[in-house]
Amino acid sequence: MTKFILIFCFFIHTTLNAANVRMGDEDNPIIRLISESGSSLNLYTEEGSGNAGSVGTTQDGPYQTYVPIDGNSGNSSNDYFFSPGFVVPDIRSTTGGLGFNLNLDNDNDSSLRLMIAVKTNEESLYTVAKDITSSAFISFDDICDADSELIDCSDFESTIDKQNDDLTLFIYYVDPDIVANGDAKDVGDEFTPADKDFDGLYINLNLSADVKNYSDGSTVLNDVTVRRGDASLFLSYRGSLSNEADLQFLAIYDANNSDAFFRQFELVDKEGGQFTVTNLENGVSYSFKAAYVDKFGWRSDISDATVSTAPAEVEALLSETQCYLITAGFGRDHYVLDYFRYIRDQYLLKTFIGKKFVDFYYATAPSYVKFILNNPLLAKLIRAMSYTLYFFLNNFIFVGALIMTILLGITFVRQSRRA
Repeated sequence: MTKFILIFCFFIHTTLNAANVRMGDEDNPIIRLISESGSSLNLYTEEGSGNAGSVGTTQDGPYQTYVPIDGNSGNSSNDYFFSPGFVVPDIRSTTGGLGFNLNLDNDNDSSLRLMIAVKTNEESLYTVAKDITSSAFISFDDICDADSELIDCSDFESTIDKQNDDLTLFIYYVDPDIVANGDAKDVGDEFTPADKDFDGLYINLNLSADVKNYSDGSTVLNDVTVRRGDASLFLSYRGSLSNEADLQFLAIYDANNSDAFFRQFELVDKEGGQFTVTNLENGVSYSFKAAYVDKFGWRSDISDATVSTAPAEVEALLSETQCYLITAGFGRDHYVLDYFRYIRDQYLLKTFIGKKFVDFYYATAPSYVKFILNNPLLAKLIRAMSYTLYFFLNNFIFVGALIMTILLGITFVRQSRRA
C-alpha cells in the first residue's frame, strides 16, 4: 500500500511539473508576422478550444491564425491594410515568418529544447521543422522545407488559381538525451505527438495570397456621397454590405493616400447608412474609398473614390447655406437642410407672406447661432424638431389620415359612451 501511494505521489508530482507550452495570453493570443526587414505586426488569431490553462493543446482544437503571404495572385503590399507600409514576406523568405508570444515552462530543466513541427499528412504525422529554443520564430522557408504533404509552397509561386492553404504547427519541449520511437528532436524527424504524450501547443495556419474581389453587385456600394462638417465629413451610402465569415470589418480610407486609415465599421447587412469620419483638417480636401478587410488583412475596394471634399468650420457653412438655425443644430451639411432650402426656394420665396417670413428669419436667426453652437442640448432639440417637421412635411397625407383616424376613433368612443 505504501509503495502504491509513493508511486501515485510521484506520478502526480511529475504531471504537475511536466514541461509545457502555452500561449502568453489564452484569451488574446499573439502571433506576429515578421517582415523581411524585421518589422512586425500582430495577426488576427482565434483562440482554440480547451479548458483554462489548456486551450489549443489538442489537435482537434488548435488556435486559428490568418497569415497573408506574398504570391503571384496580383496582390501587393498596397493591398495589405492592417499596417500601412508593411511589406508582406514572400512564401520562400528565410528572414520573414512567424513569431510567437508563448508562456514556457521547462520544469527547471535547461537541457530541454523547444521545437516546432509541421503536420505532414492526414494521419497526424508531424515533421520537425526547427529548433526555436533561442527564439520563438520560424521562417516561411523553414515551413516549406518541412516537405509537408498538406501544403505545396510552389503553388503560391505559380500562376494557378490556388492561393489559399492551411497547415498545422506543433510547438513542444523535448529532451535531446532521450531517444525513443523514431525521435522528435532533430530537424527532419517524423513523429506523432499523441504517441509520445507531448504537452504542446497546436496552431493552425490559414495562409492566403489571394485578394478577393467582393464588389460583385450584391456587395458593392454603388452610391457614396459626402457632406461637410466642422473637421468632419459624413459619407452616406446606398448598397448592401456583406457579412461573410472571412470578412472582418468595413474600412474607410483616403483614396489619395492608401496609408491614411480613418475608420473601421462592423459589417451590417443593410441597404443604406452613414459613416462619420472625424478629426480631419478644415480646408484640406479628402477623397474616400470603402473597402472590405478580411481576416488576413487583405483589402478589397467596394466603392469608387468619392468626390474630393474639404471639411469647413460651421461659420463657413452658415454663410453658404443661409439656413442658420438648422445648420447650427446639425453642425454640418445634411439632407434635412437640403429639404428646407428646397421649401424656401420653391414655395416660400414665391409668395408675399413667404418672402416676409424669410426676411424676418434672416434678420433674427444669426444672433442665435453662437448660443446654439455652445449649447449641445439646444442643438439636439433643434435636430429633433427638424427631423419631426421633415417627417410631417414628407408624409403629409399619411399624417393627415392618421390624425383623422384618431379623431374619428375618439368621436366614436364618446358617442358609444353617451348611448
